[in-house]
Amino acid sequence: MAAPVLTPILLPVILVTMILPISGPAAQTSPREPRTIAELEQQIQTILSTHDVPGAAIALVTGDKRLWIDGIGYANAQTRTPAHANTIFRWGSVSKSVVSVAILMLQQRGLVHLSDRIHDIAPEVEFHNRWESKHPVRLVHCLEHTTGFDDLHFNECAVADPAIGLSDALAISPNARRSRWEPGSYKSYCNVGPVIAARVVEIATGRSFEEFVRDEIFVPMEMNTSSFSYPLDTALMATGYEHDGATPVPYDYVAYRPSASLNAPAQDMASFVQALLNRGAVGGTALLTPQSVQRMETPTTTLAARAGFPLGYGLGNYTTLRNGYVFHGHGGMIAGFVASYGYNRELDRGYAISINKASDEALQEIVDAVVAYFTAGTEPANIPKESPSAQDLMSLAGYYQSMTPMSQLLHVLLLRFVNVRKVTVENGALLSGNFIFGRQRQLVPIASRGFHRKGTDESVVFIADGNDTVICYDGLRGNFKRTSPYSVFFQLGAFILSLCLMASSVLFAMVWIPRKLLGRMKNATHLKARVFPLLSVLFFLVTYVSLLNGLMLMEIDKAVMARLGFFTVHSFTVFVSSVCFAAFSFIGLFFSLRAFIAERKIPAHIHSLLVSIVNVAAAIYLWYGGVVGIATWSY
Repeated sequence: MAAPVLTPILLPVILVTMILPISGPAAQTSPREPRTIAELEQQIQTILSTHDVPGAAIALVTGDKRLWIDGIGYANAQTRTPAHANTIFRWGSVSKSVVSVAILMLQQRGLVHLSDRIHDIAPEVEFHNRWESKHPVRLVHCLEHTTGFDDLHFNECAVADPAIGLSDALAISPNARRSRWEPGSYKSYCNVGPVIAARVVEIATGRSFEEFVRDEIFVPMEMNTSSFSYPLDTALMATGYEHDGATPVPYDYVAYRPSASLNAPAQDMASFVQALLNRGAVGGTALLTPQSVQRMETPTTTLAARAGFPLGYGLGNYTTLRNGYVFHGHGGMIAGFVASYGYNRELDRGYAISINKASDEALQEIVDAVVAYFTAGTEPANIPKESPSAQDLMSLAGYYQSMTPMSQLLHVLLLRFVNVRKVTVENGALLSGNFIFGRQRQLVPIASRGFHRKGTDESVVFIADGNDTVICYDGLRGNFKRTSPYSVFFQLGAFILSLCLMASSVLFAMVWIPRKLLGRMKNATHLKARVFPLLSVLFFLVTYVSLLNGLMLMEIDKAVMARLGFFTVHSFTVFVSSVCFAAFSFIGLFFSLRAFIAERKIPAHIHSLLVSIVNVAAAIYLWYGGVVGIATWSY
């Protein structure tokens, strides 16, 4: 009972834990540049030990050499099984790069084209796009995350059927596929897009996605133990671990395998990275043309890309700056694992890294150490530079509010109020960061209105969308629309004040309910004015905490997803609570208003009226946001 009461009071702590992880990659802070593989291995060992990570898969390559392929630490911490070059790790969203390679191969054969309309090539895939006649959802939008669809819903994450087909998987939650803005305008990371593309592979070839990838990609690349399913040789599979680095995480059988289920050893990932370094060539065979690889690396459909900004998300492939060099690649996370691969043709170097604990901080430090090793003693041939005037910089300063969230539900519940970027000019430099928690980092100009966020691998570009100025990030942050500081602080203030008033109703009840039970409130009148607002708050807390907890654990806790994603006592309770919250809010307003009119000077009635007004306002807002009456099992 204590947790729901304390949640609003401790909300700032919760906000810090939620905002900081999505605020971008960690700073590149390697102790010093490692000059040898031995020094690099020692640094990585230290990083693993510092973050309690059991083990890692490491592959460092050039176009024609394998510099270092190995496992470090333990594949299984309980049995002390060492990791080695053939230990199979999970690679999460790195899977999306494989999907893009498959689509580009089919485009080379004339079977599909990136500009194809999904309605034409995969009519079975349901979605809603009110701009479809003029701005249809195309295959390229699915791979560049510009469909405008919401990201995964609870019922999509709950399914754990290792044999489910893509057609059945895409039928789980067609309601989630609703374009929230014109397709081909803004990137908002969405795991379902590559799955639609994988289904297109099946339709175009008459084979399952896994069969096509195995025969046409893995076999030619000699990725002999890679797959999108649990490996046949179970002894090779590394165990993933929770944040303590000691508690094993069960293997996550995700329904959307093409977006997240790639399993591969370091040995195989070395081949994949080498193929991209070699512009699609594997041995003497060209799986992809150089033009296809370049297209894979090039963002095209966002407003930022159309404005000429070269960095960002292409086809399952990020283009970013690291230590002044342009790197291509992708990251990934799945229960118990976090991974990344990247490569740079100027250096002729590439890496693939997976660790068996979901510690993004540890992975980022390892990647930073690897990039430092690659770039030690070198200077980029062409460092992008721009010199905007002070007036230009000042024109970009201000507050920017999230406008294209990955999760619409999380945006409604929380991020609308706290996911705001503050851009300032200090000493002739542009700085940006979250207006409450995030560290303000310098934006280094690299193109017209385009910047590199110093100390990260993140790029930022300011574009004009009609009369509005919008910040476009290339990572998971999404896009932000300029707004007034008055609007920002009014919304945040209203949010905090509302939660405080709701919490005060619960705290106040801890006083008057015992007094009533002990017979010390015999002369108290209009008790319904206290009871119904209190009930409304309690139902709100059940709904809010359950949904927020589920959203925070969506990627890592299958048990929570099962409780919310299927019709269970838990999910039905959330549904009933959301409806009761709205109903009791209006009932409470009626009784508290009647009590206030009858006895205006009694503080308890004034308090009940204020709480009721907040409850009704919250109920209207949450109804508009789709929370009231939410059926998470079919949401």
